[in-house]
Amino acid sequence: MAYPTSPAPRMPTASVRVVVLILVAAVVIGSFGTFLNARYYAGNQPFYDSCSYNTRVHGVMRTCRESGLPAALRRSCSPRDTVCLPYFAASFLGLATEPSRAIGTWIQVAELTVFCLSLLYFLTAIQGWSPGNAALAIAPLVLLRCLWKCNGGISDFRMDLGLMLGYWTTAIWYVIAARSGWRSHFIVLGIACGLTCLLRATAPLYIVFGLAPLACIDTFRTADRRRWLANLCVAVTTAGAVGLWFYLLNFKFLHYYYFVWNCDANARLPLRDSLQHVRFAFKHVGLATLLYAVAFRWLAFGPGSITAWDRPTLLSAVRAVAPRPALVWLALAPVGMLVLQGAGLNPFVSMPSALGLALVVLLPPQRSAEMTPHLSRRSTALLVAILIPFATITGGYAIYEHRGPEPTTMPAHKELLRAMAEDAATSRKKHVTFSATCIAQLHTDSLMNVALFDLPEARTMADVTTVNGVALAPDMAFAAAAEADWKSVPGATDREKCDWLCGHAVAAVDYLIMPTEETCEFLTANLGHCVINRYVGTLRRQLLEAGTWECVVPEISNTSQERFSLYRNTTRLIP
Repeated sequence: MAYPTSPAPRMPTASVRVVVLILVAAVVIGSFGTFLNARYYAGNQPFYDSCSYNTRVHGVMRTCRESGLPAALRRSCSPRDTVCLPYFAASFLGLATEPSRAIGTWIQVAELTVFCLSLLYFLTAIQGWSPGNAALAIAPLVLLRCLWKCNGGISDFRMDLGLMLGYWTTAIWYVIAARSGWRSHFIVLGIACGLTCLLRATAPLYIVFGLAPLACIDTFRTADRRRWLANLCVAVTTAGAVGLWFYLLNFKFLHYYYFVWNCDANARLPLRDSLQHVRFAFKHVGLATLLYAVAFRWLAFGPGSITAWDRPTLLSAVRAVAPRPALVWLALAPVGMLVLQGAGLNPFVSMPSALGLALVVLLPPQRSAEMTPHLSRRSTALLVAILIPFATITGGYAIYEHRGPEPTTMPAHKELLRAMAEDAATSRKKHVTFSATCIAQLHTDSLMNVALFDLPEARTMADVTTVNGVALAPDMAFAAAAEADWKSVPGATDREKCDWLCGHAVAAVDYLIMPTEETCEFLTANLGHCVINRYVGTLRRQLLEAGTWECVVPEISNTSQERFSLYRNTTRLIP
């Protein structure tokens, strides 16, 4: 690789208008995302994986407003978490606004904006595209299907979307740095890598698996190897300075979480099963993005970039349409790593490959990698005409998707919380503990999350949440989701563990939410991957046989298959 001696590449002046356009689009996307968020949570309970993230955001923002920004930043660096950067952002947002679920949406919109601006810089300053053509190339990427799912999309708040955007922001800056050779680009590469690692603790695996092979190949291909290696060292050092401290601080917890507790990371599925990750990745792309990408490539680089029917030999035809190997590798590396690892079939962890697959279809093939798109006014108008209905269809799909699968779950959560507060008031008790004995659509975390964000009469101060003056505190003894959790419950046998849980509930829990007998059977048969659900029927029978639990609310329907009853601990509460 011959390093340039000319000044560092710069974006064309006209790109300023495209930057403004991207920022305006970000505001529109964020506003639409918050609308979708409100639509979903009007009737649906929070997703299991979103609960902890949103609860932590609420905690750091309340800390900022009550104790100041330094205290919130310290709380953001908890040594028992897999994420840091979003909580840093939420800490600063706490200076200006109250906690809400919309905060997660805007944090993810910021991540999307950084990715789009990075891609704009690459296409204009490095590839030499016009700002208008670059904008037309970036537009379909915001139509990715995974961006608009109610679970895991822009309106939800989990770290898989941030990992996807961070991985590709890092990959883009690697390509920029490798093409330009400028030290400043390697520094930005290191910053992007470090921040991505703070977005998701598994990010180093994705980044190393994706970028390390390319870095090794470029090391052997470069003409000035010493300078190349020095720049790589700068990037690695910068990334370490930005993100390594988090891994050192959280090493014990991260090791436990990913190597002991996490079921998906330790699934070790056979190859025929783990290949499902490839299907997930393609499904995340969506038809709208795929069709627009094909249309853009056809109009910008000619029909031969898609079909190559004018090539006399098969080999030349393949070369004409084959995408750049580095881009293909970056797109397939995340899903390939999951397949080789035999990771559990979590559909969200393959999202980084979805964005890569869209870029593979969108960007020009290897033979025309240095070409710039040639779009006439008619072609540009045609692409805009295609984009508008696709965006409308995507928006309509998102609105339909965000009605939610079971729009009765939020009212059920609120009814249970209010019933506990009302019953506690009759016992003249101002502080009570509660727990759910299973992990279903309804669980202890989801109830607390609803109390924090969705109950108008709830108030939170100094991490104490009150409903009509009664403080509700969750007890997590029954939250044994993984085998590691169940092993940590005192007792040598399953029977002894159940006995301990029942004894703990009598001694420390004021209210229990227990599924009905029919719901217990459903949970054991269908949601047994959450370990506590395997014993929920046994726990129900033991608890009721103890004679210390009195029914307060006979039955509340959470979903079509989940019904719950609320019980009062008569040894702790006397109405």
